[in-house]
Amino acid sequence: MSEGICDGCQHSGRVEVRCRAGGLLEYGYSLVELMMVLAVLGVLSAIAAPSFARLLAETRVRDASSDLFAAVIQTRSEALKRHGRAVLCKSADLNRCIDDIRWDSGWIVFNDENESGQRDADEALLRTGEARGGRVTISGDGSVGNYVSYVGSGRTQQLNTGAWQAGTLTVCSEGIARQIIINRVGRPRTVPATC
Repeated sequence: MSEGICDGCQHSGRVEVRCRAGGLLEYGYSLVELMMVLAVLGVLSAIAAPSFARLLAETRVRDASSDLFAAVIQTRSEALKRHGRAVLCKSADLNRCIDDIRWDSGWIVFNDENESGQRDADEALLRTGEARGGRVTISGDGSVGNYVSYVGSGRTQQLNTGAWQAGTLTVCSEGIARQIIINRVGRPRTVPATC
């Protein structure tokens, strides 16, 4: 705080100038005023923190579900374009399909020219999905628990039985979820959900 001689109370620009007894000038804010500002900021931060955490969870879910949805769309598109089977499956090493892991461990999209359900060295790898952090879980139910397979007509079809494939892929983080629902003709859509 700087001090000077005072002839009377005055205002100088933005800084309030106060006269103290004895004719000295005071510039700035008192300790009580600063403590009040800090208290108000603390209350506002406490109110905003839960909203910010929810925003982060929504962003994580939206990012992961958009990436997986784009992979489903690309799988269908490749099957239509090449008039053959394309597969989206779980993969931790981003090279081959693995059934006993979760979808959030990663996934791959490839053209399954020999319809084996596994990517061979000569089959093109079209897309990969990296593993998600521990806060995002991705699971599939029913016939889409391990893979999604499209044939040349753009419909889903199970590898072994040839039956149509339908189900839901759920992306979840901290109670917030989005589901990718694949209907029996292979058309995917996303809907908000809870987990």
